[in-house]
Amino acid sequence: MHNRVDQRVGERASPVVAAPQGKRCGRSGDRHPTRPDSGKVTPALFLSPDRPVCLSACFENRHAPNMAATRKPLVTGKIIVVVAPAAAAAVVVVVTLVVVVAFVVVEVLVLAVVEVVVVVVMVVVAGVIVVVVVVVAVLVVVVAVLVVIATAAHVVTLVMVGTAVTVEVAIELAVVAL
Repeated sequence: MHNRVDQRVGERASPVVAAPQGKRCGRSGDRHPTRPDSGKVTPALFLSPDRPVCLSACFENRHAPNMAATRKPLVTGKIIVVVAPAAAAAVVVVVTLVVVVAFVVVEVLVLAVVEVVVVVVMVVVAGVIVVVVVVVAVLVVVVAVLVVIATAAHVVTLVMVGTAVTVEVAIELAVVAL
């Protein structure tokens, strides 16, 4: 069973033989290919029942002006269907690269800052330790000097007391002897 010329948009038509000659279109005057078995003009609607596309410019432009709007989104849709996954993949790759680069940069910056902070803290702690060691060494020397001075003073005091006692005892003995 063959489709008729006045078939509805959306119905699947039988394949068309692209013949150079055919009957003239009643609406536009253009020549359409004809089916060899019946000789009837075939508007050549195929692809899908829900979104047909006329393969002849005559049908697209003159018979159904709304088909021009239907065909362009279909082609655009095909392009989008082909381009969208590639664009999505490109976006994923770019986002992944940006995240990786940002992570590496942040990691390098954080490590650099942490290393600088650690070095500064180590230098400060080492400086404090050196200052404490120097202060303790000075205090030890001062205490040692003070101990030596105190010991010398004690020795001098003992010598002086011993000398005074000896002199006093000698004087008393001399007084008693007289």
